[in-house]
Amino acid sequence: MVGNLILSVIGALTSVIGAYSGLSTYVGWRFPFGRIAGKILGVLLITVTTGIGWFAVESWLFGVVIHDLDPTNPLFNIGTAALWGGVLMIISTFIGYNQYHNQNSADLQPLIPYQFSTLHCMGNQ
Repeated sequence: MVGNLILSVIGALTSVIGAYSGLSTYVGWRFPFGRIAGKILGVLLITVTTGIGWFAVESWLFGVVIHDLDPTNPLFNIGTAALWGGVLMIISTFIGYNQYHNQNSADLQPLIPYQFSTLHCMGNQ
């Protein structure tokens, strides 16, 4: 309860600063911490909290759900299931982004002649 109150006050104060200055969090950090330390803090915030931290939470949640399916199976232990679930998430992400790239490339290739003809028509005006 106290932690929520402290976080609410800090969030309110930083949002007021951001609204008045029009700067993002990372650019706003340059003033109190300097240019280099602001960049370091920005990278740490992005990688640790959203990258590693959120991935760990999602992997743990996967382990909890799998453990509830069959608690007696040793492969369904929370830690073990979180580990192989995280590996499956990484593999599915790589496959998904690869398919997304292939689909976009295939969708855009037939449009290339139309793009050149549009540029040609715009140049003749």
